[in-house]
Amino acid sequence: MNTKEALEKAAEFRVKADALFAGTVGKWVSDELEKHKNIIGSYYDLVGKYDEKNRELLDKKNLSGLISLRRSLRDNVLTILEKGLPLIPGKHIEEALNSFLETSFEMTDEFPDTRHEVQMPVCFLSASGDSFPVRMLLRGKRILFGIHCFFYPVEKLFRKLAGRKYAPKPVWKRHVPLRSLIYRHLILERLDNVLEEIDAVYLRIAEVYSSLWQEDDKLAEEQYAQINKLPDGSLPFGDVIVNTMPGNEAGLIETLEGCKENITRAFTGSAAESTELMEQRVLIAGTVKHPAKMYNIQRVGEYTGKIKKRYIRRITDWNRTLFVLGEDWKISVEVFACKFHVYKEYYDLSDGLFRKLIQPVGERLDLMGKRIEESGIEIMDQQSAVLNAGLMEGLRGMKLKIKQSLQLKEVPAINEIIESSDFPGLIEKAESAIRQRIEMLSQKRSFVKSALLDHPVSENEVETISPYGLVSFEMAPGLLVHFPKLKSNFIGFIQALQVEIGQIPDIVDFSIDSALSFMENTGDVEKGYKITGEGYQRALETLKEAGAKQEEFFKKEDNSLFDAAQKFNDDIHELTDNENVFQIKFRITRARAIEKSKQIRNEIGKKIRHLVPLLVIEIRKMFGYISDSTHKLRKHFEVEGGAGYISTDVSDYLTETEIAIQRLPFVYQRLFRIEPLDSFEFYIDRESSFQKLGLAYGRWKEGKFAPVAIIGERGSGKTTLLRRFVKENAPVEKIEILDLHGFPQDPEKIFKSIEDLAKTNKTAMVDKNGVHAANRRMIAVDGLEKLFLGYVGGFYHLRKTMELISLTSHEIFWICICHEYSWKFLDRSVSISDYFGYHIKLSELQVSDIRKIIEKRHSYSGYKLEFPPPVKEKTLLWFRKNPQVDPAEYNRSRFFEKLYSFSRANIAIALLLWLRSTAKVEDNTFHLEPIENLNFAFIRYVTPSKMPMLRAMIIHNGLTPMNFSMIFRLSEDETLLRLYQLKDDGLLVEKDGVYNVNPLIYSPLIKYLLDLNLLH
Repeated sequence: MNTKEALEKAAEFRVKADALFAGTVGKWVSDELEKHKNIIGSYYDLVGKYDEKNRELLDKKNLSGLISLRRSLRDNVLTILEKGLPLIPGKHIEEALNSFLETSFEMTDEFPDTRHEVQMPVCFLSASGDSFPVRMLLRGKRILFGIHCFFYPVEKLFRKLAGRKYAPKPVWKRHVPLRSLIYRHLILERLDNVLEEIDAVYLRIAEVYSSLWQEDDKLAEEQYAQINKLPDGSLPFGDVIVNTMPGNEAGLIETLEGCKENITRAFTGSAAESTELMEQRVLIAGTVKHPAKMYNIQRVGEYTGKIKKRYIRRITDWNRTLFVLGEDWKISVEVFACKFHVYKEYYDLSDGLFRKLIQPVGERLDLMGKRIEESGIEIMDQQSAVLNAGLMEGLRGMKLKIKQSLQLKEVPAINEIIESSDFPGLIEKAESAIRQRIEMLSQKRSFVKSALLDHPVSENEVETISPYGLVSFEMAPGLLVHFPKLKSNFIGFIQALQVEIGQIPDIVDFSIDSALSFMENTGDVEKGYKITGEGYQRALETLKEAGAKQEEFFKKEDNSLFDAAQKFNDDIHELTDNENVFQIKFRITRARAIEKSKQIRNEIGKKIRHLVPLLVIEIRKMFGYISDSTHKLRKHFEVEGGAGYISTDVSDYLTETEIAIQRLPFVYQRLFRIEPLDSFEFYIDRESSFQKLGLAYGRWKEGKFAPVAIIGERGSGKTTLLRRFVKENAPVEKIEILDLHGFPQDPEKIFKSIEDLAKTNKTAMVDKNGVHAANRRMIAVDGLEKLFLGYVGGFYHLRKTMELISLTSHEIFWICICHEYSWKFLDRSVSISDYFGYHIKLSELQVSDIRKIIEKRHSYSGYKLEFPPPVKEKTLLWFRKNPQVDPAEYNRSRFFEKLYSFSRANIAIALLLWLRSTAKVEDNTFHLEPIENLNFAFIRYVTPSKMPMLRAMIIHNGLTPMNFSMIFRLSEDETLLRLYQLKDDGLLVEKDGVYNVNPLIYSPLIKYLLDLNLLH
């Protein structure tokens, strides 16, 4: 095959190679471009469908649906990117390259492997572009050829003389590896040139995706801005932009179509240029410039392998570029989807709470207000019609009517609304939905520091983050912690609101009841009517205030939740900025290290904190013991105390208190009467004591020995506990109550009454099994301490009573109430505890109990309260920071703590101090003043001769002058003189001829007598 034929064959081969390229590598490029065109088309189809649905929801003003649609759009965009831009290694291009190279190599079979040709002298000439080694080799070849040609005539002469044949004219032959040359030039070199155009194609694809990403981000930003609350708190329906179609789909696709043509043009090139270049390569093949070894199978195979590696590596890197670009875009899509979801849950929760709870409760409150107003108008009509007993009858009827309307209808309806709203469930559902959405964030995403993805990205450039890890560690806790707090706030507020609403009927009922009581006692109908009207007005104001509180609370919590959601969304938006991502990763790494160090410090701190309180308790015990011992020893060994005078502050305080109480509204005086409760609206439950009383009652019904003694200090609730138990069991048992506080203080007469009661009223009863139980009944004796007098022979009637209890315990369920220090004295004197099977000691009230009792009573008045700021007190713990609390609640808590401290857990004293602390009443508001710091130090200056008298008053829980004279063996005049002195000193008070210890000094006097060992 000569050179001309080889060139003709090469031209035909080039045409076939172009077609083969188009069917293999070209098809791969076409498929790649088609894939990206489909991704773009899918995105625009998705946005187009969104635009249609957006219009529909906008017409319906369905904000929740709009937000849900936008979140769904983000999710669908994410799905398109996940499927369309995965990290593809170079598998498909490798298959296309192998097919193209293998097939094209087989097509070169028509060319001979090697062709020998004479190397023309022109091949020995160097060109300007040749390298120095090539020029040296060509010069050497020219010299050798010149020497050969110089000696050729001499060689020819000698051959002629020798009779030999002439030697051929000297030539330089070359070996032309035609097949390899054709394959290398028309296949490999042209394929290598295409790689640059592939870079341009992928760069164009990256630019298209970057452009589309920017448009999508702009769309998401606009959509997000449209769902934020307006400054006035209204919803932004009017600001929603309907036309949301981004960019030009046709222009982007046309850009990709042009890339396909560029690839084909880069491989085929110009036919004339290719033929000319081929001729040059054939002429110089096998020469110094292009030695034959360049075209051997090994060299061609190595060149082929290099081209394949470059293609695969370059395309893999470009795929990584697109993948990282897609990953970055996916982060943005995920972030916006999460932001939309958070806002959707916020709006759904806000709307649900308003529709299911706030709005219907508000409507019911308005209805309650109308009921109260109608009732008030009806009473006014009665007042204008008649001012006599007819009004009282009308008030009684109105009391029943308003109770049925409010307490039996409206209040249960509101409670049913609250229960059916399931507001805790709504909050938990929103929290769970947001938590699940955060958990849906990807665990791993890739990105590069460079903001421009305009080059093939190597594996070393790629960084990875965990959006879920970043969000869940640093950003989500601030939002998620808000939901338990919101739930707790709602529960606390709704419970308080229920209590407040439930008290509104009680305010009306109690005001009518107070008016009736006032009119019955005074006959003043007009003032009784005024009391009723004031109660109605306070009920209406309380109702309006409850509605306003509800609206204000909801607005506050709603704004707080929105702010938390907005802050979370602003925080996670930082993930869309690569520089911020690096900073966040650094912050989290640092925070985790700090958290770990905190855990170690906390473990050490726990051990120290557990040790310090124990040491403090032991030190306090030691100092307390030393103080008490020193005080007792000083009292025992002191010859004569220092001079001192008994203060009259206490008696003056009592007098001022009585005057102050008389100035208070009648309703308030009636609420805070210091007496045992007949009804149990204000009762503080003593569950353990009540259960123990019930246990004793059950044992008695089984025929066992079960007399009960209820023991407690004055004002501890002994009588109220008994009355509650009696009320609960009255339908079952025949019950008799003997209140000895109203009897003349004569133990003999008291015993006679008890004995008569035990032997009479034997009503036939039938127990639950149908067994006849004629004599079984219940007797309660309130004031067991009245059965004895503290002198020789003064315990006779008490012993007789105990014998009676023992003899009749199977027939009668005995309940005896005794003063605590009387019980202790009797137990040491006559072992009274042996006569009772159950001893119920009422525990001391806590500050929360005192507060609950007073606030419950006050709530029935309908008045508002304004507490004074507490007096600043110095403390050793000056360095301790005060918690951030509501000032009003702080003032309230400090006031009750002070009240509890002064009353020493005695409810009677607490009620007295509460009434005394009322400074003024204005606009239905009680303005309180700080509790005065009464000085009880004067008790130390009471003469020793008076101490036994005060002790007797406490042990007997009050004495008449006659009993006092019998105990101390004094004449009538001397007895009255002593009692008057004690009363004038403020140590005793007198009521109905019975003297008792002043309630204000009861607790400090008890402590002082204990120090003197006069009480135990």
